[in-house]
Amino acid sequence: MFKEIWEDRPHVSQISEKPLLVYGHPRWHWQFSHILPKSLYPQYELNPENVILKTVEEHTMWTVHLDKIVEMRDAQETGVILLPHWAWVINLRDRLKKEYYDKFHQQKTTENDTKKAI
Repeated sequence: MFKEIWEDRPHVSQISEKPLLVYGHPRWHWQFSHILPKSLYPQYELNPENVILKTVEEHTMWTVHLDKIVEMRDAQETGVILLPHWAWVINLRDRLKKEYYDKFHQQKTTENDTKKAI
């Protein structure tokens, strides 16, 4: 999937528009960042919409400091602009979480109802 994303998208960070490492670089794959963690949202692991291109540093910031990024997005919404280029990513994460919950929670509920009826 990473190769398809690489072929389809410009080779710049979707956060800062900084150039990305070239294909074949030892840390090339670190530039592909899952918005929803694979461990918590396994059905979205291969969803291209759940992956954005970031610099290695931005990916690390997302992984280690997500709570701070969310706080900054929330502050931005109240008029304090701290990291405006991250706000759309948090909004995407919120939308994907809702879609995931609606799709897979509804599916589980339907399966459980079917089991109860049998």
